Amino acid sequence: IIISTTPSFNKKISNKSNKFYYTHHSLGLLTNNYVGNHLKDFDFICVNNQDQFDQLLKLELVDSKKILKERYYDLDLIFNDLKNNNKNKKINKTILIASSFYGNSIIDNLDLSFLKKLSENFYIIFRPHPESIKNESHLNKLKKIENLNLKNLTVSFNDTKSDISKSDLLITDYSGITLSFSYIKKIRSFNLIKNKSDLDVLKKNIQLET
Repeated sequence: IIISTTPSFNKKISNKSNKFYYTHHSLGLLTNNYVGNHLKDFDFICVNNQDQFDQLLKLELVDSKKILKERYYDLDLIFNDLKNNNKNKKINKTILIASSFYGNSIIDNLDLSFLKKLSENFYIIFRPHPESIKNESHLNKLKKIENLNLKNLTVSFNDTKSDISKSDLLITDYSGITLSFSYIKKIRSFNLIKNKSDLDVLKKNIQLET
């Protein structure tokens, strides 16, 4: 039995005797181009919420018998009390800026002067997507951000729950972290959308009503 959060790691690369389970690493939808095209090659798919379950039923290649309903990947992220983890803040509010790694992601479009201005009144945690370490342009941008030497800005590759627990507000693009943050903090996050194609990506990743 092989459990994977990587959609391309499935029966196509293994013998047929293995059983492959896919579990998503966020609360976002499973029907985007990076995930949906691979789901047919899994024996079972674990969904994290009702939105994912409903969307999967609309895919012709996914049998309802393959869906394991609402097996959340990290229950502690939702149910632990994270409100008191901010005792050592240097200033009043902390803004988490979390970027995706594709399309018009924040890391590609971020103006460094914006970060400078924001850091005058807020502490900033800038969180790149883990895949950014494989992207040369993203790495170059991260070096520029770090070279700003802003005392109120940190570039973080920590686990998701740690960064969310320290933050008062989230600014992101179409990353699934927007749902995790809102479930925990009980507030809305900001999703920056540059054009219609970005909105289409957001709709594929997140049920907008949710």
